[in-house]
Order: sequence, then structure tokens, then C-alpha cells
Amino acid sequence: MRPLIRRAAPAVRRDYAPSRLAYRAQRLWLTPLVRRAALRWAPAAALAALVGWGVAANREAALAWAAETRHAFETRPEFIVSGLTVTGASADTASAVAEVLGGALPASSFHLDLPALREAATAFDAVADAELSVSGGRLRVALSERVPAFVWRTGERLVLIDPEGRRVADADRRADHPGLPLLVGQGASSAASSALDVVHAAGPLLPELRALVRVGHRRWDAVLSGGQRVMLPPAGPAAAMEVAARLHARERLFERAVTHLDLRDPARPLIRLLEPARAQVAAARALTLAAGDRE
Repeated sequence: MRPLIRRAAPAVRRDYAPSRLAYRAQRLWLTPLVRRAALRWAPAAALAALVGWGVAANREAALAWAAETRHAFETRPEFIVSGLTVTGASADTASAVAEVLGGALPASSFHLDLPALREAATAFDAVADAELSVSGGRLRVALSERVPAFVWRTGERLVLIDPEGRRVADADRRADHPGLPLLVGQGASSAASSALDVVHAAGPLLPELRALVRVGHRRWDAVLSGGQRVMLPPAGPAAAMEVAARLHARERLFERAVTHLDLRDPARPLIRLLEPARAQVAAARALTLAAGDRE
């Protein structure tokens, strides 16, 4: 059973003996040579150094010696970085980055400005990010390359851009990138993210999608392989594209004589037909009205 009366813990006896380190320090201080050096030689040496430092020539010589000693240490062979390895990018991008960064080598690892070299590497349009490290006498550069998502036609130029609208590289021919959708129009690159949503929403229309045309810096027109246009609204273009894809999947809409599907007002979709089809529709409507009048 636990006792009801709590007893005080016994007092810990304090050991007044010095520690081993303190004992050795005391014994060392009692040595005559140490006491003489501390009380006589050390103050004299400090005073001489202070007087000598006050002379400009001595001060400059001391600083020069310190600088030479530091330089000799920093430029030892084990600290020299002479090799360069670039990974994570295409051959063209890696070669361009290596050409720029290679100009800083060979150099001591103490003298390499890694933040500045990283900034030089990421200055390339095709490079999204870069990680630099020094190991085994080599500068190792790991690149993250931008992935093109669109071909943007601006004026007479073709430019590869990523999903955020950043330039990746110039394109010589549209045929060189058949798997990338085409963006057309001023300001199309700044709305690349919404264009990517439209592409993802195309569904069964994706194989027929040829271009997205920016209209008035506000909205998109989706151009299909047959020349048909899906006119999308400024707000919610991806949702409107899903409506177009469902209509095509259910009615095979764009296999008919349809030139435009106007979804600028998603609640009231409008269809424009080719001229012969419009004439046929008008004739059928006239016949229907005539039959109604005879009745």
C-alpha cells in the first residue's frame, strides 16, 4: 500500500571538488612557463602587433599575405570545377545551356556563383527550371524543360507555347507538329489555359479539331477539319464545347450540311447550314405552309 504521509526526498549531497577540466586548468596555470607567457609575453606580443598594424606598409603586407593564402587554398586542385553535365532536356536545349554555362569553367567551387548560373540557364525560353550542384569536380545542371501544348500562329510566325502561354521555341512548319492544336489570333497565347480546357472538353470532336481562333480578345471559335466552326461563349467555353461534342456524338451533327454551331448563348444554340441545305429547308417549310393553307 502507498503510505498516506509523503516523505521528503533525501537531499543530494553536493560535491565541492573541481571537475577534471577545472583541475587540469588549475595545474596548468601553476606552471611557471605558462604564467610567464600569459602575464608577460602575451601582452608584449599584443602591443607589438598593435604597433605594427598601425604602420600602413605592414598592414598592406599582412592583408596581401592573407589574400594570397586564401587564394592558394581556394584554388587547390581538389576544389577546381572543370566538367559540366546537363540533364533533363532535349539535345538542342542542353547544348545551348552548356555553351552558356561552360564559359564560367574551369573555376574554383568557392568562386562559382550558382544563383547567377541558374538565372542564366532559366533565361532560355525552353527551360522552366534548373537545379545546379557541384560534385566530383563537375557542375551538374538538372533542367526542367517546358512542354509545348500549342502551335500559335501570330502574324507570319509560328511559335510553340506551353499550357501557360510561355514561348518554348519557334516552329518552321505547321506540319512538323501535327499532334499540337493550332491557336490563331492576337492574344491567343495569354488565354492558352482556357484553350487547353476546350481541347480537353472536345471528346469525340478532338480528332476533327484543327484550330482555336481567338475572337476579339474575348472568346474562342473552334475550327474543325471540314471548315465548320463552333462559336464558343466568353464564359465557360469548355462547358459549351462539351455540349457540341454531345450533339455530334448523338446526331453526327458535323457530318451534315452544318457550317456553324453558335453556342455563344448556351441556352439557345443556333445552327447555320450550307446554302443548298438552307434552300431545301426553305422549300420544305414552304410546302408545309402550303399544305396547311389547303387544309
